[in-house]
Amino acid sequence: ILVELLALVYGNDAQEASVDFGALGCLISEAVKKEEPFPALIRCAELLDSCQFADFWTAYNTTIIESTNYYPRVSQLAKSKHAQTSLRRSILNNLSLAFQSTSLTSVLTQLNLDTTDQLKKFVSQHTDGIMEEIQGDKFVFASKTQNTKREKIYQEGGGVDYATIRNLMLHSGGVVSAKE
Repeated sequence: ILVELLALVYGNDAQEASVDFGALGCLISEAVKKEEPFPALIRCAELLDSCQFADFWTAYNTTIIESTNYYPRVSQLAKSKHAQTSLRRSILNNLSLAFQSTSLTSVLTQLNLDTTDQLKKFVSQHTDGIMEEIQGDKFVFASKTQNTKREKIYQEGGGVDYATIRNLMLHSGGVVSAKE
């Protein structure tokens, strides 16, 4: 159980390689996975994977933290500041890949934070260059290749010239069965 929670918490935050929550789950028998807190861990992993971060925090706080009284080490890890920081850092990084800017309220909700001051403190202490600035109720991410609109490059005369391809096929010995 502890290994699964570690994979959930640190899997997306791993710098060198990703820890695959699903792969680790294959090592645990199906019978054991039917008992709590495994279904809750799986649900949390699915919510993270599908970028439903606000729902993730609800499931994480109500199911993992509150219902793991039978597993004190799991509960301790889930409640730890380090685990929550790692999850927030991963979520903020995912948001920065998708958005150039978004509402401050949305970022606070996605990170399970209450105030702008908490967000500013978190960003300054735990992220490096992910935020450009906060403009009123707008959180602006630093520009990245992934969140910057790229211009489309069009080729003059674009499109495929099928007559040229047909001629190439004919002259190269390829079979062309088209009626002329």
